[in-house]
Amino acid sequence: MKSFALAFVLPAFFAVMSYDRVPENVVQDGKGYAVGAVVADFTLKDLEGKDTSLKTLATGKKYVVVDFWSRECPAAKGCEPAFAKLNTDFSGKGVAFVHVASNKQENKAEGDVAKTKEYAKKSNIAFPILLDVENKIADTFGGKSTPHVYVIDAKDMKVVYAGALNDNVWKADTVKKEYVREALDLLLAGKPVATPSTKPEGCTIKRVVG
Repeated sequence: MKSFALAFVLPAFFAVMSYDRVPENVVQDGKGYAVGAVVADFTLKDLEGKDTSLKTLATGKKYVVVDFWSRECPAAKGCEPAFAKLNTDFSGKGVAFVHVASNKQENKAEGDVAKTKEYAKKSNIAFPILLDVENKIADTFGGKSTPHVYVIDAKDMKVVYAGALNDNVWKADTVKKEYVREALDLLLAGKPVATPSTKPEGCTIKRVVG
């Protein structure tokens, strides 16, 4: 009976393990953008093959929320409703949202891009997804996980929040602190962010090495 049960448990276990969590002892290594850093403009292709720059996204906006994202990561997928709600609540208040797909098997090969596009359509993602081929932008930002969120002030392009979307990206029904929502509420009210930096949580970004 035990061997029969294991036949069902083990595949599910390894399916989850295939997307590694960010290590518990992860620390800032001095690379990337910390809170207060000025973000350099970049241009990536969206799912339609159109070049889209950070500057374009920021034009006419107050803040830009950049999220390192994956269509396969369980944490990122579980956060889609939260990002959709943020977009609904804040897009009319001068906040732009963008997912950045940095995983090597989601953004370059034609078949992979087609799957990403199909997922975006099925999930009704209403804001741009940009393809970070060879994870160059993830490296520049210091993006570690999916999700890993940066809130950028469109006026001076400075990072005003960096880290996790909320206090439990793995279990949406247990979330008590919505870090990005709280940051945007405070910023739009003209107040400083109470918690400007948190530890990113989610699956590690699958990078091209070498």
